[in-house]
Parts: sequence; structure tokens; C-alpha cells
Amino acid sequence: MVIDTIQRQMFYRVSNNIDEDLKIKGRFIVFEGLDGAGTTTQTALLANWLDANGMDVIPTKEPTDGLWGGIIRGILKGEVDAHPLSLCHAFMADRIDHIQKLQSRVLKLDSPVVLSDRYHLSYLAYQQKDTNKDLSWLYVTQQGLPLPDITVFLDASPYTCYERMKRSRITSERFENIEALERIYEGYISAIDLLIREGQNIKVVDGSLSINEIHEKTLSLLSDYFNK
Repeated sequence: MVIDTIQRQMFYRVSNNIDEDLKIKGRFIVFEGLDGAGTTTQTALLANWLDANGMDVIPTKEPTDGLWGGIIRGILKGEVDAHPLSLCHAFMADRIDHIQKLQSRVLKLDSPVVLSDRYHLSYLAYQQKDTNKDLSWLYVTQQGLPLPDITVFLDASPYTCYERMKRSRITSERFENIEALERIYEGYISAIDLLIREGQNIKVVDGSLSINEIHEKTLSLLSDYFNK
């Protein structure tokens, strides 16, 4: 009980101690889900909808296309041999670099909407299973970084995602097999439970629906947020 209390106090400090030089101006929305769940597609659809409705949208993603993102992709493709903890810290280096570059873009806009294909929920889910580190340890490594205003989790089963990837991809990466997807899905569930208890706003959408149905469902869930 004492340990649990200490951990919860630690989580609270992490959630509410964002470094001033890493804050993101405007609204921050993230799509999350397993590989094959459709996060990239839904990010693009929402970005197009926001743009068509006169909003200043900045679509982005993690891993990024920067130096650290390139290293991560090399590891995931098996082109670079690295310990799981090296990959874990590469994700965090990529995120800090990502936030710093986003800042210069959002400051030029009056009311920007940053829309990211993956962010910290994927990090918690994937690295929890890859590094065998406790969720609490991974959570603390993100201290000082901004949190999304809303996270949309596309809840597609490991089997559904695996079948989609088999149909659409020629090669597979490190986590793109059914066994890994099943472990990571469990990681998502535990991470979502933690983040909701810590007060983060997570919307769950049925990822087995069609592309258009998921898009419409997302718009419905976010309608009040954009009408504020």
C-alpha cells in the first residue's frame, strides 16, 4: 500500500511538471493503436477535415523523419543491432527532438492543432513488452514532456492488425508478428488503464470498423472539443 501511494504521487508529479521549453501551443491530439490499426490513415483523414474546416493543423508522427527516427527505423527493420533499452532511449530522444521542432511551427500560428500519429501511449505499450521494464519506470522516463489533450485509441485486435499487414506490406518489422502484437495489445490495455487513472483523456474507437466509419466516429467523439 505504501509503495502504491508513492508510485501514484510520483505519477502525479510527472503528469503536472511539464518543462517550460517543451510545451506545445494550441491543441494536441494523438492517434494510437497497434501496427495495422489505421493510425496513419485516420491521422491523415482528420488532418484533411480540419484543414477543410479552416483550422491550422500540423500533422506529425512518431517515429519522426529526423535523425533519431531514422535510427529507430533501422533498428525496427533489423538493419541496426541494438539492445531493447537502446531502442527505448532512442524513442525518447526522438520525442524530445520532435517537440522542439514542433514548437517553432506552432508559434507561427494563432490557434494550431497538432495531430500526431502515435506518441507516448505507443511508447508505453511497446517498450513495456520489449524492455521488460515496469510501466512505472517507463512512465517516469517521459517526465517534463507535454501530454496530449485527447488520445484516440483505435482498438483493433492483434489478429485483425496482423491480417491487414499481411495484405498490405511486403516486409515485416520487429513487432509485426502475431505473438508480438498480442503482447503489445496487453501493454496498451495496462497503459490506458494507468493514464485514465492519472486523468488523461483517452477515447476508444472500434478499430475493426471500416475506414470511413472510424473517421465518422472520431469526428463525433471530437465534435464538442472543436466547437469550444
